[in-house]
Amino acid sequence: MNPYPLRVLLICDSSTERGRQARMRLDDIGLEHDVCPAIFPPPEHPWSPRYDEGRRIDAYGYPMVRGEIGCFLAHRNAWLRVIEGSAAMTLVLEDDAVLLGSDLASIRDVASATETKDIVTLLYTGSRLRFRRWLHIGNTSVVRPTGVAYGTVAYLIGKKGASKLLTESEAFWCPVDEFLNLEYVHGVTLFHTYPFLASHPEEMPSLIGPRAKPEITSLRRLKRNFHRLVRRFRDGSCRLQTLVKIGLLFTKVKKPLSAA
Repeated sequence: MNPYPLRVLLICDSSTERGRQARMRLDDIGLEHDVCPAIFPPPEHPWSPRYDEGRRIDAYGYPMVRGEIGCFLAHRNAWLRVIEGSAAMTLVLEDDAVLLGSDLASIRDVASATETKDIVTLLYTGSRLRFRRWLHIGNTSVVRPTGVAYGTVAYLIGKKGASKLLTESEAFWCPVDEFLNLEYVHGVTLFHTYPFLASHPEEMPSLIGPRAKPEITSLRRLKRNFHRLVRRFRDGSCRLQTLVKIGLLFTKVKKPLSAA
């Protein structure tokens, strides 16, 4: 039987050693892929007309950094290519994603089982999250995290999900991993796999750069706290509605056995 026809997009700069290494890792496990070029905004502030700095400062008290802008723009380009492509599901990878050949069958199985769903499935997150089990596929589960699941190192996405994310990020104000958690904004439900089917080497430096939080005025702090309160309320309400919609409201919350 032919394997599930999974498309793979690798966000990288192929002209660099880091980009070449990323491509070699995929070649070594026999995973065909297309390159989605990394984006490095020009030094002129505010770096991109899509970046809404006013809303960003109201919501967080301080601006995004240039690397975060470029990262978001690169993922937006990947979402556009997902929509334009013929594959039902696409695996989007950043250049520091590490996959094992032994996990490719599980990744394809998850993609096949979720291709009609309006969801994004993270293959790796940066924290150990408690979760509710949604689907069990072979040796892998697709689970709903109880909290925010940060991580765009590797994720599965379909055309409907990509279209919604693209539309709602015409003007963006937060990093892409935070944006994925704003489900009440874009309407795409976020899941992740357990165990994780990708990894991220801690020793590999981020290309985003330092994210120091500057001191802010009392007025900005007041605005930030108000927006934070609104986000938490909307997020909590959306999460509750999602649990009802997917039938997990009264299911048991599980804790990972170990960090992936």
